[in-house]
Amino acid sequence: MNKSMFNANDYQVKVATPEGEAMWASLKEPKRWQPGDAGNYQMSLVVSKSDAEPLISQCIAVRTKMEDMMQKDGKTVKLSPHDPWKETDDGKIEFRFKKPHFDANDKYPASKPVPTYLPDGSKVDWENTDWAVGNGSTVQIGGFIRPYYVGTLGLGISLRLAAVKVVELKKFVAGSSDDFGFGSSETTSDGSPEEFSSADF
Repeated sequence: MNKSMFNANDYQVKVATPEGEAMWASLKEPKRWQPGDAGNYQMSLVVSKSDAEPLISQCIAVRTKMEDMMQKDGKTVKLSPHDPWKETDDGKIEFRFKKPHFDANDKYPASKPVPTYLPDGSKVDWENTDWAVGNGSTVQIGGFIRPYYVGTLGLGISLRLAAVKVVELKKFVAGSSDDFGFGSSETTSDGSPEEFSSADF
């Protein structure tokens, strides 16, 4: 397999997390680190080590499969030192989910916010809501394990944010537009579908 030719959409794996604690959610507007950045929608999920093990194993399995495929020509594959999870100070695991934001162009509209569902299955209408999903809310995240290859880093995996199901909401109210969602299905600016409904949790 040619490292530069691989399309992550062909190898991504759909996943739904266990319930966990939401942190640092930006679901309506992307998080931008500096002016001019396209930004990312994002949310971290904190769970116990035992609850984290199945998802970590799935991530490693995806990376191992890609490594085996890329080594068929006898070449060694460099592995990225970065994983989309880390251990917290209190011994839990924090997963980092992200979804790139794309501005509108001649072919596609701007990215839509991350679909977000309440406990009763209804979708949040963030355009008419003044609160956000705050830290400490209990949620599940629907998304994709996606492999990537970057020459300077090597082969790695990322966690793509696709949808959020709120189990217990702790509202955050402020002037910020972070932490929102809309819709059940969307199309990214590259034209590929990213469908994740409340039935997938």
